[in-house]
Amino acid sequence: MTRDESEQVVALLSQQTYVRETDGPNDSPEIREYQRVTGNAPPDSWCASFIAWGMHYVLGARYSLPLTASCQALRMAAAARRILKLHPSYGAIGLVIDTQADHAHHCFLVTNDPEADGSFTTVEGNSNDNGSSNGDGVYLHHRGGPSDHVHYEFIEPEGI
Repeated sequence: MTRDESEQVVALLSQQTYVRETDGPNDSPEIREYQRVTGNAPPDSWCASFIAWGMHYVLGARYSLPLTASCQALRMAAAARRILKLHPSYGAIGLVIDTQADHAHHCFLVTNDPEADGSFTTVEGNSNDNGSSNGDGVYLHHRGGPSDHVHYEFIEPEGI
């Protein structure tokens, strides 16, 4: 994915911050649209569907990762292609990792290059004001940095 394409995906997903679960858990007309891309439906979690929808909208068939609702499936596909890394960059798909289970359980899009302290901004589906991995809508967040003890992995935008 080029820098210009990353900018398009960041802009598209960032414009979705009005989306909320209005029709029940993990459900609204917009969320059902995101989930159609990955073949799932409410009440399934939708953070990965949100990312897949944005990538597919901008890149079409050139989006080379699986169109999946599974954060772990994204992680495994990126690991197999050797495009998984430990540091964020603009346009990367970020994954929240449960280190005890060695499992990705939430994903988001990085919307800036990291600050000097390692922090970065994101746009996230199925989140909330607190950055939950099971929230009620699309939110912008600030993550990383010295006080953030969450383990993240990132899928390089150049490999997407």
